[in-house]
Amino acid sequence: MHNALIPLKETRPMKKDAPPLNPPRIGLFVSSAVYESTEKALQEMSHPPPEGVENGFHICLKNGAKLICRLLTDTPESLAQASAHPLDAVLIDNRHAPPGSGFAGSLAGRLLPEILSSDETRRSPLRGTILIVLPEDANTPYHAYAIGSFQIGGILINPPSLDDLLTRAYRVSRPKNPGKVALCLAGGGIEGMFYEIGVLRALDALLEGSSIIDFDMFSGISAGASIGAFLANGVKPYEIANALHGRPSRVAPVNRTMLFDPNLGEISRRVLVSVGDLMRGRWLTSPIDTALKVTPTALFSGDRLKAYLRKEMTKPGMTDSFHQLRRPLFIGCTDQDSGTHVTFGENDRMDVPVSQAVRASMAMTPYYNPEKIGDRFYVDGIFTRTINIDVAIAHGAKLIICVDPLRPVEKQEAGFVHERGGIFNTVQSVKSMIRTRFAEMVDRTGEAHPDVSIILFSPSGRDMEQMSGTMMRFFYRTETENMAYDSTKERILSEYKWFAAVFSRHGYRLKPPGTLHGNAQQ
Repeated sequence: MHNALIPLKETRPMKKDAPPLNPPRIGLFVSSAVYESTEKALQEMSHPPPEGVENGFHICLKNGAKLICRLLTDTPESLAQASAHPLDAVLIDNRHAPPGSGFAGSLAGRLLPEILSSDETRRSPLRGTILIVLPEDANTPYHAYAIGSFQIGGILINPPSLDDLLTRAYRVSRPKNPGKVALCLAGGGIEGMFYEIGVLRALDALLEGSSIIDFDMFSGISAGASIGAFLANGVKPYEIANALHGRPSRVAPVNRTMLFDPNLGEISRRVLVSVGDLMRGRWLTSPIDTALKVTPTALFSGDRLKAYLRKEMTKPGMTDSFHQLRRPLFIGCTDQDSGTHVTFGENDRMDVPVSQAVRASMAMTPYYNPEKIGDRFYVDGIFTRTINIDVAIAHGAKLIICVDPLRPVEKQEAGFVHERGGIFNTVQSVKSMIRTRFAEMVDRTGEAHPDVSIILFSPSGRDMEQMSGTMMRFFYRTETENMAYDSTKERILSEYKWFAAVFSRHGYRLKPPGTLHGNAQQ
């Protein structure tokens, strides 16, 4: 359990001149039998929309709240329309089911599976924003029981008026406390780090009047831990990018020698110990056992990386203490001996220096040595967790933005992976395992927390063709970052209404699409 919640050191900046939020879009699904009568009632409640504003019934409720209502049915055309125009809340009027029909044959029974299905071309509304209207009759308990399995926002029993019905939907779409916003970053080696920076630069450029560093909390694992530590210190994505490319920045430049320092110290120690054992007559069972004992745990020591992180985190204006960070930070690691996941930055694990926790989270064997903290050894958090979504939820996050570079290559061509050798095969296997684990976790989270929105940024199939290979590639950093920037911007603009609605719900605005020009290099 996550018990100790960290209070924010600063509140999210609010622009005094920020325009009010757009009226929420409410989708009202009714059966064809009452479509015309409902349409007439909505027309009587509505007023003409302002010029240039989207279609729908523009309604001012009795309490003064304004909304846009879309009247829909269970036809494929209506479902397509609901998908094309993001809805802030969904009402399904299930009061007019045919006599004797079960829940599966009712309007809600047919619509819920369709509405809640989501893929790369369709976006389902947040489960917690879906309300079902039921009549007060003998079938109501049975239908309510069936609806419970969908984990939606709630059930309304025969509300007295259409105004009352829409008022309930408005409250769901505009909660008084929308919750906190969390940024959760996965691992992915050096290549994944540059992918994440590209995504974050694009997202930061698209936000209007705010920045990623204004989000309420940050969580990182492996490469994502290092980025999260700088963001929690108030360093913007473009400043981190400049440092990674060796350009002048608030953060000191990073070079290859910091990342790839040979693990000579451990090799020397192991050889000396083995020679000493042989001289004392302590023979191992076989030459293979001797060779295994001499083999170091990692190719690189990670000492220079740790020193770099400590130096940067202790600069003026920065901090190496979890207690003093500008925003809460959670770093995921794996206890090497117990195989359990550990989160630094919460509960009784806040007294560890941030730089040491980041170094531990980046200890991906066999690349980097484990990091000893106290009397325990820690390795890369990605061995036990892809992204710490559950930690963010435990600390009050309702919008979780995830960046996960670890997506396997997806090819229909048989033998594509096999022909590219052992390293490619190993990386593909690891990415497949991690991706499957993450997808299952997101599905479980959606069902267990219907009021939480999760936005995932991950390489497309086209992107993965460029990123395929070892995760430790350093020389392709510019290409990887620019690709991530351009593809992220392209995706947000192609789904602008959906992204704008989600961010708006949590107090953030996206720049108008017409003002966004240029690619990553520009």
